Amino acid sequence: MLGISGLVAGLSVVACSPSGAGSAAGAGQTARTRPPATTTSPPRVVAPPAGDIPFPKFSYATCGGPESDDGSCLLSRQPPAAQRLRDRYASAYDEMTGLLSLCGAAGYRNCARAGQHYLSASGAPLTVSVAGVYQDVPGFREQLQPWLRTSVAAALRGLRHTPPDRAASATWDSGGAGRGWGSFDTEDTNSDWHYTLGRFWARMAGDAWIGPVGAAGDRPVRIRYRSFLWDIYNFNAGSRFENLEDLAKAGMAADFLVTGASKTEVISTTITSIRPGSLVARAS
Repeated sequence: MLGISGLVAGLSVVACSPSGAGSAAGAGQTARTRPPATTTSPPRVVAPPAGDIPFPKFSYATCGGPESDDGSCLLSRQPPAAQRLRDRYASAYDEMTGLLSLCGAAGYRNCARAGQHYLSASGAPLTVSVAGVYQDVPGFREQLQPWLRTSVAAALRGLRHTPPDRAASATWDSGGAGRGWGSFDTEDTNSDWHYTLGRFWARMAGDAWIGPVGAAGDRPVRIRYRSFLWDIYNFNAGSRFENLEDLAKAGMAADFLVTGASKTEVISTTITSIRPGSLVARAS
């Protein structure tokens, strides 16, 4: 009877113990306590970049004068030409207006617009359509492809190491660490842009974002990029029409800065689906 009573008493202690392990006296076991509650910090989620990608800073090497906020050159202007200078360069002026008439007749609206702006002698910057260059000049389209593919591949190599419960983003630039501009020449094309820009400078900049792993086990990825160009509208020494630069020197015309920027293009995909080597650059 005493043995049974002791057994019943021991079971009662076990059942009533908060730890479910009994007491040292009642069950002959070491008392245990609940493990302390653990706290976990929420995952760090970086929101995807927003807003337009800004125009990269640049500097016109032969400027020799003040620069605007974006680093571009503020080109100097000559005072309005006196009548004697107008008489002296009348033939160059007539040649320029004749060329603009040919541009108009051929439907080269950008050529005519830029040439008239040159003759206005204001020296104010002029904006052109990167989408127009992309559409009309195949070589320019081909130039953008390796910039996008190489830059995105490099950005994703770093982002793939992001912890699965976090998000991260990285910016990239086709100009590399030196933030250089690529030279593009339309001299071999008989097009509106050949007579508007000739040789110009282009660049692409963008960012890449990777999100946390989702319920399906994949990670969202978003790629953004934007294409840019700039040029100085002038007639360089040694070129076919170098005599037309005399108009700017005499104050009958003025060199000016030409810039263009596409819209910010967006690619939404996943880390398992994206193939950087197959991306197609666009400019709208």
